[in-house]
Amino acid sequence: MKKFIVFLSLCTVFLCSGCKCDFTDSNDGMKNSVPTTVINTTYSSDDESELVTLYSNCKKSVVTILNYASYYDRGQVVTSLYSSGSGFVYAYDDNYIYLYSNAHVVSVDTGYNQSYYEVVFHDGYRSYASLAYSDGSEDVAIMKVEMDGQDFAVASLGNSDAVSPGEEVFTLGSPLGLVYSNTITKGIVSNVRVQENTDDDGDGVETTMYLIQIDAALNPGNSGGPLFNMKGEVIGVNTLKIMSDSSGEDVESFNFSIPINHFVMVANSLAENGSYSRPLMGVTVIDITSMSLKERDNYNIEVSKGLYIESVSSSGPSKGILSKGLVIVKINEVEVSDMADFSCELYKYHSGDTVNVVTTNGSGGNTTSYSITLS
Repeated sequence: MKKFIVFLSLCTVFLCSGCKCDFTDSNDGMKNSVPTTVINTTYSSDDESELVTLYSNCKKSVVTILNYASYYDRGQVVTSLYSSGSGFVYAYDDNYIYLYSNAHVVSVDTGYNQSYYEVVFHDGYRSYASLAYSDGSEDVAIMKVEMDGQDFAVASLGNSDAVSPGEEVFTLGSPLGLVYSNTITKGIVSNVRVQENTDDDGDGVETTMYLIQIDAALNPGNSGGPLFNMKGEVIGVNTLKIMSDSSGEDVESFNFSIPINHFVMVANSLAENGSYSRPLMGVTVIDITSMSLKERDNYNIEVSKGLYIESVSSSGPSKGILSKGLVIVKINEVEVSDMADFSCELYKYHSGDTVNVVTTNGSGGNTTSYSITLS
């Protein structure tokens, strides 16, 4: 039995039935006269009592995303709220405010047609939004909202590579929908680079993601919202939680965020190239830390960490360079002890980038460096 994983967008019941919804005047009453105000959310303080100030600043960068979809009912097109989630402002220009969120927040199931999006800012101001880019496998979405007098803040982005277990964090978002918008929860980082296999775009193909695990409460509707450190910097994008283990036993406080460094790299690739592909080294590896002592004996492995090369692709970038039996221990001078280290370091790069790979043999001797151009 697989772990019961819940993605944190809130799917709602369609409220309209048997009628055609008219949205001609749907903007009436939504605009206000508040002049545009932009602040930076970072607040430097080590005093936990300043969480109130952090919340006041950071909430201005966080939005609720309402995803409307349509379907046919007795020959008529019915449009209503399909799902909701969270997002946050990362940039703006003279014309648009740009938002990050999860791809699964802005998608709809087969059988429904995407109609439109609305974004609700911290003060209740509503705006129509459009989807600029989305990658379902990486669960990354970029949206844009026309600049029109909104009061907002641009979130400050931190460095997720510097996040450590035990670090205090907090989240902001709209769990259970708009009625609970601007909700804050606080906790700690439980672990980093936690591997989870997910199929958040529902295409039947799972993607291995390496996530930040936190114990701060997350619920449906929190998807796409920011995970902040205690400086008010975004270090992750909230995406999913585990409800039960592989045996079906209930678990608590297993909540996860996409590291902001990886999220931004994917988002930048989408904006610049229209797509994102994970780089490939062209090798099949075994995580030595996951091998039993008996398995290590069978492979003549004496080292306790690293990635054992089991095979090299006949058409990949490592052909004729790396070989079976070598153990990868570094990528560009960064130590890679296990599969999470290896993948997270590799995924910092793009296809066409050249990396320096350091290997040793099974006994830990004969260290050698190789230059590999990723495909």
